[in-house]
Formats: sequence, C-alpha cells, structure tokens
Amino acid sequence: MTKFDELISRTNSIYVLKRVGESPGIGQREIIDGDGRNSKLRRLNEFVEAGLIIERTLSAGRTLKQYYLSEKGERFLKMYLEFEEGEGIRTGIHSLGDKDSFGADAHRLFGR
Repeated sequence: MTKFDELISRTNSIYVLKRVGESPGIGQREIIDGDGRNSKLRRLNEFVEAGLIIERTLSAGRTLKQYYLSEKGERFLKMYLEFEEGEGIRTGIHSLGDKDSFGADAHRLFGR
C-alpha cells in the first residue's frame, strides 16, 4: 500500500476528497469529470483502498457506484480544511496546536 504522505501529495488528491466530502453519495462520473480524468480515477481508487473513501455498489438495471467519505476520510478532510483556512495555527515552533495536534491526529488516523 502507498504511504499516505505520497498519496495525499499526488495530483487531484485533495480535489477528489473535497468532491466526495461536498456531495456524499456522488457517482464516479461526477467525481472524475473534466480535466485529469485518469488521475482523478486513480486517486479515487487509491482512497478507497486506503480506507478514506467508501464505495457502495448499487444494481438498478446497471451497476452504479456511489462514494462517501469514511470516518477516517471525514476527520482528515476536516483537519486539512482547518489547516488550509489557518484555523488553530499559532506562532511558535509548534504552530498547529497543543503538542503538534495535527501531527498527532494524523499519526492516530494513519498509524505513522
């Protein structure tokens, strides 16, 4: 399995997580639409394998797949968005919160 830090730094990683987070139950076509379809599809499959996204298959005449963030995916995306928006950032060496909470939370989430 790919290391999490490698996976999250790849093209379209955050896009795919945000898209699924914004629209629970979204279909594959809606996620990968537009430029970078191949990389979006690879990220989607990698996140399913990593346990950040849940894939549900429905059969209604044809097979449909819906995607949801897992609990782990929701926690990661929430931390990422807070970090991106600058919430909880302080001045000093450990500017991410008490005892480097982002790093500690990421360690708990991903076992690193």
